[in-house]
Amino acid sequence: MAHQKFIKETDMNLRLIQNQVVRAVIVFFVCCTNIMADPNTAVKFSNSDSDLQAVKKKLKNNNPLTWVFTGDSITQGAGATHGWRSYPEHFAERVRWELFRKSDIVINTGISADVLGSILYSFDWRIARFKPDVVSVMIGTNDATSGEKGRSIFRKSLIEMVDRIRKLGAVPLFNTPNPICKDVYNGTRNDLPNYVQIIREVAADCNVILIDHWGYWQEKRNKEELLMSWLSDGLHPNEYGHRVMANEIFKRLDIYNPKSPTCQLFVP
Repeated sequence: MAHQKFIKETDMNLRLIQNQVVRAVIVFFVCCTNIMADPNTAVKFSNSDSDLQAVKKKLKNNNPLTWVFTGDSITQGAGATHGWRSYPEHFAERVRWELFRKSDIVINTGISADVLGSILYSFDWRIARFKPDVVSVMIGTNDATSGEKGRSIFRKSLIEMVDRIRKLGAVPLFNTPNPICKDVYNGTRNDLPNYVQIIREVAADCNVILIDHWGYWQEKRNKEELLMSWLSDGLHPNEYGHRVMANEIFKRLDIYNPKSPTCQLFVP
């Protein structure tokens, strides 16, 4: 009798476990379905074309937007602008004044000498707390000093940056940095072209909007003596270089107008 009782209890326990497993599986799939269906948790934008169209659409309606520009000294506009506007400041003038989007907020969190890892480390402070609609990232010039050994880390960090921005419900926007004069920096950033290529590849793989300043500058300033007309010190854009960068962003977002004061280049 004891043996039969043991078998009966064991059978009941097994059935209970099976039922619990089935319930757990059902709950799992229901939760996954809800997450996928919830627009607050799903990835808001799936490819660069839809991102671009979404930004263009947002620019045409009256709802105010928050734009965050982050990066290193090039984005900060530190020193090399000599009192002139940096490209984020030109962007603010174009959007908030010339396009009459006065309630838009344009925030610059670029920090001189910064690298991508630092931006990720301080992501909440420099990006997330502003609840941005669009996050523009220009980075890589200082990361390139790590050379070949830093490339894989840079690539992984860019992918993580895309993921974090999209989890905020914001649109990521990547910028390649400008070319630099090799002689000025004694070869410390010789690997920069490879880092630029990584930015291009991650943008393509992750379907991120890309403004390829590097490519445009190489096309228009293919000699160092020409390049210096857009640079302050061989690395940082001067007042002309920042205007050029701003205009490339305007063109990509379809808000360029050659008749507007901000879109005038006045470049040598």
